[in-house]
Amino acid sequence: MNKFKGMLFTLKKRIENISENDNDYYKYMMMGYYDGLDINTVEKWYTMRPRGLRERNLQVDISSPFVDQYTIRAFFPANREELEKYGFDYQIWDKIGDTGLEEFKRNVWDERKKKPYICMSILNLANPVLFGANLSNVSEMLKDRLIESAENSEISLAELHCAVFPSIGYIDYIVLFLTQDLKKVSKILSGLRKEIETQILISGVYSVCGIDSAVTGCGNAEEHTDVQIALYINLREGISVGNFIRGLDDEIDGIKGQLSGYRKELECLRQELEENVYLTFGYSDSMIVLYKSISTYKQLYAENHILNPGHGFYKKYIANLRTSVRIKDREIILETAEMTQDISGPGNKFCQYDEFVKQYSSFLEKNNFPVRTAIGLKQIMKNYLNISSLVRSFDISVVVGEAFSALINAVTYYINKSMELPDEIKGDAEKKENYTIKIKNEYAQTVEAVKLFKENIGDFIADLMRSDCAFIEGNTLSHPAIGSATKLLFAYTELLNRLTMEYKEEDRIRFIVISGGCDKTESVDLFSFASPDEIENIKKLIIISIPEMSLYDVQGTLFRILHECMHFVGDRCRKERYNYIIRALSAYMAHDIVSIRFSESSLEKYIECAVNGCDGESASEIAEKFSESFGRIAVKAEQDMQKVIVDHRLYQEYLKYRSDIYYHRGVMFCNVLRFERLADSLASGSLIEKIYEILCVRRIELLESFTEILNCLYKKERDMNTDKALRLHASIRQFSLHLCRCRHIMDVSECDQIEMQFIEDYFESFLYRAIDKSTKLEQFYTEIADSIVSAMVECYSDCTAIALTGMPAEDFLLSFMYELWDVDQAFPDNLSDALRMGTDLKVMYGIEGRLGEELETQIIRKVETKQENGYVYRHISEMIERINFLLSQYQSEKFKGIAQNVEGYIREICTHQQQDDYSELKEMYRKCTFNDDSEDENVYVSISSMLRMWKELGD
Repeated sequence: MNKFKGMLFTLKKRIENISENDNDYYKYMMMGYYDGLDINTVEKWYTMRPRGLRERNLQVDISSPFVDQYTIRAFFPANREELEKYGFDYQIWDKIGDTGLEEFKRNVWDERKKKPYICMSILNLANPVLFGANLSNVSEMLKDRLIESAENSEISLAELHCAVFPSIGYIDYIVLFLTQDLKKVSKILSGLRKEIETQILISGVYSVCGIDSAVTGCGNAEEHTDVQIALYINLREGISVGNFIRGLDDEIDGIKGQLSGYRKELECLRQELEENVYLTFGYSDSMIVLYKSISTYKQLYAENHILNPGHGFYKKYIANLRTSVRIKDREIILETAEMTQDISGPGNKFCQYDEFVKQYSSFLEKNNFPVRTAIGLKQIMKNYLNISSLVRSFDISVVVGEAFSALINAVTYYINKSMELPDEIKGDAEKKENYTIKIKNEYAQTVEAVKLFKENIGDFIADLMRSDCAFIEGNTLSHPAIGSATKLLFAYTELLNRLTMEYKEEDRIRFIVISGGCDKTESVDLFSFASPDEIENIKKLIIISIPEMSLYDVQGTLFRILHECMHFVGDRCRKERYNYIIRALSAYMAHDIVSIRFSESSLEKYIECAVNGCDGESASEIAEKFSESFGRIAVKAEQDMQKVIVDHRLYQEYLKYRSDIYYHRGVMFCNVLRFERLADSLASGSLIEKIYEILCVRRIELLESFTEILNCLYKKERDMNTDKALRLHASIRQFSLHLCRCRHIMDVSECDQIEMQFIEDYFESFLYRAIDKSTKLEQFYTEIADSIVSAMVECYSDCTAIALTGMPAEDFLLSFMYELWDVDQAFPDNLSDALRMGTDLKVMYGIEGRLGEELETQIIRKVETKQENGYVYRHISEMIERINFLLSQYQSEKFKGIAQNVEGYIREICTHQQQDDYSELKEMYRKCTFNDDSEDENVYVSISSMLRMWKELGD
């Protein structure tokens, strides 16, 4: 199979009042709406990204003379050598595309002189052709129709250098011709439109033709009186037709004898002017319309001639020049055929949408919301209905049509919710007020949901329209990303919606994937405010936005959209997650309190008191035994506190908000607990008293353990009658005094006020902030709580997406880097991301502490492979260093309790999912490498896999 080659076709529209020769900016001067065409061959898939366009100057630039540059991405067929046997020619287009502008201008070979005209036809196939046939059969149909059309017209495809290029955008195919006779091309294209065996092949064609910009002033192509160029000339502001004619007279008078042919053409132009000036409404007051042969137009447009934008005459008098080609063909006009195929439009959707907009407008007026939201939505709906009424619209009808259906369903549900009070709260003023506020909030959130839909889907539909053959002449949006890779977007959408079917949630949720206007993959849940009960009555609409930069990183994008999808789909074991959150928080607080009250400095003081006067050997023995007891009893204190905190009112207060926690609405801990402070009293059974009791009990146990250790040593030394016995006895007496005091303050009435105040302050600060005494750093507990919830939510989506795709660890880590490109954004240095990376890598890949030399090598090798294929990232060592740092943070003692609970939740999730087999999705992921580094997994296999998913929208 051939290696991948892509083609970039860039149509260029010059600015008004241009004042320079723009021939140097494109390879072909076009006739029609666009003024120029550039053709570029690309060797690597990733160079079809925006960066590849930027490197080739194929995007709008302030310094260029173009107001619009519209690039269509296509590719050479994998079987191009086979097609060349039938007369198709790909070699010449490879040469034209592979030649830079400067080289193209210098090297005018004989074939281009003989055939200076290029024709490019942009084709959309009809729905019936795409339904039921595989993609290779569709390509065969188009090939056969072109051959048949050429044979019927007795024209050789090889003579016209015909080539067909499939597209990954909304356009299906690009067909190119090089010719000296435009009439021959028009006959072949006309044949494509014929209905054969009651089947329409083509739903739309946009054909443009142009002249090789390097041969505008030379070469004499065969002339045909049936082929004419219509010239539409708009004059600059302040210039009258009289000024234009006088200027032309001056130009004619200034021509010397050696340019007699050019002078003759200008004189003919002068004679025709007075009969071809029209007063107009609209764009300008007057317009000059002339009909000329192509050779005349070529001569007038040649460098240093008056219709070239670089000529002084053009700069002074002409604001805009537009051309169109007119070809007479009596055979085509007289040809008749009976229309048998039904091409009816969207049916009753017009009535349905109109009725909805009227209902929504009435709702806005009634509740004092601006009606402009409805007006904007109406225009978006009209745009959609316009494009979906075309014969080739199966994918838009499914993807966008179902998004509209989900929106209409949900909005209708909320605007029909009555403000009338339920009977059970009519007599309660407080409940009545709360209910009214709740409904008003829902109304406002519904209006905001429609705004979000309008903002996200409006540009999407507008650019889809621009991509269709019928609407390609128009201004590009601020991010013309959509139409250039529509089939990829539709394939991503189809993949997610098929996954919802696997999870049996297709009646509850609908996804649509769009591109542009964002820097990272993100999802918008339009109706995130819906309660669990309301979700049963609406179909939620989730819009996932992909950056155009990462759109072509198909493996990475598959992971990222699956990750976003899993935030809304599947059994997330919310009850279990909720319990793990509680345990994680209690583990953190218990460790925090114990680390302060059983600190290393207090242990050192105990050891210093015990070893006073002892020799080195005895001191070491005491320190070792004290440290062992201290660590063991501190762990017991932590465990006791965890249980007490979980069982206490903290749990009960949190329980009130379990639905919010279940659905991760971002409820901050301070909001959860503000109704009742934990440190509100010292009544019997309070949390503070229980924590105090644990500290006392475990401190007593600790002192008893220390005293026992010293007693054992004392007996040994006493029997030996040494001086150390006296010093040990003194230490024992001192520890006994400490022990007596601890037993005394066990009684709350005799409690240690300093200790009690510490605990009270600690839990009071839980609502605000606490100071970690060991590091002198402030740590917000609200941030810790949110970090735990965020890590669990993100890890669930990560691990499920990893399980679905079977992606290796290096792909998982690089999927972050190849979207965000910055280490600090891809792997932020915070608790949430440390928990996320640590849990994901440990649970899914068994990686702890560090990535390991083998994995680091695999990451570097993968980066080098992508770099060879045009996807460049140069800061790999920085990325590896950051991930290793996060893994070390994950294993730190401070967050050990949190990490264990996050990990426990994810392992439980993975156990639930082990029975599911997603081999088809794994195979798709494996194929979508888009690298040219192997024979088995190449770009064409990847493209076929994605296009097959797109086509299944209509099957």
